[in-house]
Formats: sequence, C-alpha cells, structure tokens
Amino acid sequence: MEDLGQDAASFQALEEGARLMRGTFEFDVAAECAGMAEMAEAYDAAFMAAPTPGHQEAGPVFVVGMPRSGTTLVERLLVQSGQVVSAGEPQDFGHLLLYNSARMRGADTTRTLAQASTGLDLAAIGREYMRGLREIIPGSTLFIDKMPANFMFCGAILKALPEARIIHLVRDPLDSCYAMYKTLFFNMYPFSYDQAELAGYFVGYRRLMAHWHLGGDRGAHKAADIRARYDLSRYTRIHAYGDRRKDLPMLSLAHERWYRGKRIA
Repeated sequence: MEDLGQDAASFQALEEGARLMRGTFEFDVAAECAGMAEMAEAYDAAFMAAPTPGHQEAGPVFVVGMPRSGTTLVERLLVQSGQVVSAGEPQDFGHLLLYNSARMRGADTTRTLAQASTGLDLAAIGREYMRGLREIIPGSTLFIDKMPANFMFCGAILKALPEARIIHLVRDPLDSCYAMYKTLFFNMYPFSYDQAELAGYFVGYRRLMAHWHLGGDRGAHKAADIRARYDLSRYTRIHAYGDRRKDLPMLSLAHERWYRGKRIA
C-alpha cells in the first residue's frame, strides 16, 4: 500500500501489525534506558581519562549505531577495499563484559552492572575477546565487528582495546525510527514495535552516544552551558529530560521536568 501511495491505510496496517507483535513478549524500555544512563554514569570523564592498561592489539573495527542506520552498507564498503574482513555481528564483547560484571558484583545489588564493570581487568576482557574473534577469522589483520548494540559499550571497548576503531553510523531520527518500526526483526530489537518505546529508546541511545563522543559526561556543566548559550527568559515553557543525577541542576531550569522516564516536580 505504501508503494501505491496509500499512506494512511499503509500506516494503519503497520500500526496494527506492530501492536499485535508487541503483545507477544514482555519488555521494559525504562529499564533499558536506565541501563544506558548507568553506563554513562559509570564511565564518566574522570574514568575515561584515567590511564588503564588495555590489551594492546590492533585489528577490530567496531561499527555501531541503530538498526537500519547504514551499518551494513558501511561494512560492505570496507570489505570491498580488500583490507578488512567481516566477523558479522558477534555478541562476544557485550557477553564478556556483562557476564564478568555480574560475577564481580555477586549479591551486592547496591552496585549496577556498569559500576561493577569498571572494576574488571578490562585488558583481560579485551584479550579474551580478541582470542575468540581470531578463532572465527584466523589470519586477518583487520576485522569488522558489526554488532549495532555495541554502542552501549563504547567506553569499555576503548578501555579494553585502546587500538580498536569505532565507526558510529548516524541517520536522520525519523528515517531511522520509521525503518525500524516497519521491520519485523527475528528475536531482536523489542523496542521497535511501539512508537513511544521506540522514541524513548532512541533518545537514550542518542544521549549515550553524545556522552561517548564527548569522552565523558558533562552533566555537572549542562546548566551553565545552557545558560551561556540561551536566553531562557525568551521561553514561556521549557521542557527537559535527564537520566543521570548530574542532570538535576539542568532539570531545575525547566518548567516540565522528566527524570529517567518519570515526571518530577
């Protein structure tokens, strides 16, 4: 119907299909977004700037981003150069980091998995990751790890594998979200079947990537940055969203405040 120009009927059918699919599984988008915020809070500017002995081995090129953002196209272009091979979408790095973080945390639920991961021997994580990937693609100097969800772990990747390269694919939010919304994924991306959940997850992803691009959180400086850039007296209503404790001074500037998915006074 979309190809025939029947846009309204096409989107109505898409909404109905997505609604039916969403009803087949349990998913908590707030918990997912909280996990992203916890990762940014644990891997703050001070931690990222502190010297850490990583595994000094070149080779991996991580291609990250949202699904349908162009990661496959970039992977193919790089492979066509003849200088790099693809390892597909291995889940190795995330599995190693989360599994060992859970073991380190143990029964201490006062710490998040992200906080626990900062106490790991990240060089050992990087070494084990490289051992596993070299078994998959032996003899290749450079290889691509195209697991889009590795955007969650950019800070840990850079600490564990300081010689790694990370390519972040960015697409227009509307194009990206619509492409995900109309795709039936196989046991992946449960956030993509509800428009509100999709938007919430996308915002969390963009915030986390902004954090990585800055090399650490500027949470404590956000309020000052906003005051310096904008004349807030010109706005009759200001809305703000925060997901870290350091965002609270920034939230105090707004009339409508949202913190980790919940409206606050």
